[in-house]
Amino acid sequence: MARVAWLAPATAAGWAAGGVVAGGLSGAIGGAVTNVGGDFGTWGFAAAAIVGVVAIVLLPGALQSLVLGRDARVWIAAHAAGLAAGWAVGAPMILLAGNVLGLGLPSAGAWAIGGLPMGLLSGAITWSRLIRLVEARQADIRTAAR
Repeated sequence: MARVAWLAPATAAGWAAGGVVAGGLSGAIGGAVTNVGGDFGTWGFAAAAIVGVVAIVLLPGALQSLVLGRDARVWIAAHAAGLAAGWAVGAPMILLAGNVLGLGLPSAGAWAIGGLPMGLLSGAITWSRLIRLVEARQADIRTAAR
């Protein structure tokens, strides 16, 4: 269980790595839509967006699963499900906050309003899976101690 102390650093490293991939690709080949970086047309933007989303979904969960040690695929799936649910709730709130409240897009204010429920829902889903992993590990320890 001592490895769980590494969960927060693994999460931060996974998000940083996902951000580097997403931001790097967007800046390198996504300029057709973002007007930042190289302009490789709509296909360049689409490729950057798809690979960026995959990196943001997979890398944090993958690094977290290294710390948790077991059920890696289940953990990555829980992380992806949490993000999907969070985005389903948070993304419309970002759009509403940006447009209705006049915060503009992209803006820190709109992301703060949408990011709060996004993070809470994503955290609740992954937390419920983490509790089950910890309980299973404790049961294994108790069984081995007998």
